Amino acid sequence: MTDEEWATIEEFFVTYSQPGTIGRPAKWDKRDIVNAVFYVLATGCQWRALAERYPHWNTVHRYHKSWSEDGTWEAVAAHVVGRVREREGREGQPSAGVIDARTVRGAATVCGSTRGYDAGKKISGRKVFGVVDTCGLLIAVAVVAAFGRFCRSVGIVASVVKRAKVKGFEPLPRRWVVERTWSWLMNHRRLQIDYERDPVTTEGFIWAAQTRLALRNLT
Repeated sequence: MTDEEWATIEEFFVTYSQPGTIGRPAKWDKRDIVNAVFYVLATGCQWRALAERYPHWNTVHRYHKSWSEDGTWEAVAAHVVGRVREREGREGQPSAGVIDARTVRGAATVCGSTRGYDAGKKISGRKVFGVVDTCGLLIAVAVVAAFGRFCRSVGIVASVVKRAKVKGFEPLPRRWVVERTWSWLMNHRRLQIDYERDPVTTEGFIWAAQTRLALRNLT
């Protein structure tokens, strides 16, 4: 990250290990840890293969998992997205969105209880649901084991049906916006295949990817 990019999000990553307390500062600079997460996200490397110029991989992994679970990555992304919208003359909070889902293949590290099978695409992995605004900026994301299992958990009955055979192609209004967003996000190699045991950690990577893209847009 450039100095300008870091200044935009620095407030979300406290210097001390425990926010709101006075004590010994954390050993590693949070900017280095965020840069390390972006490195893993962009290159798709294994945690243990993290470049030596960054903090120890276990430390980076621990912080990323914590920031994914406590909502830090989501808050950072929302902050940067709001700044981008305001710069373009829009309200910080969008009033409309476009939703779409994609199936991401799960690696061997994705345990059976958090993965499912997409019968339509014949892929074993997880479903990633995303909502974007009219600019294509991510405003909500959810990673679930399987759509059918998720529906059953909230009392919805779903079934897989064959696609209707129709002639020609009719694009859905504004569909290109969310498809374009997926294309931007999937340029991050870590999102091509899901390696995380916890779906929440995968969501954290997606929010981090949106943060990285929006920071570059903003600065």
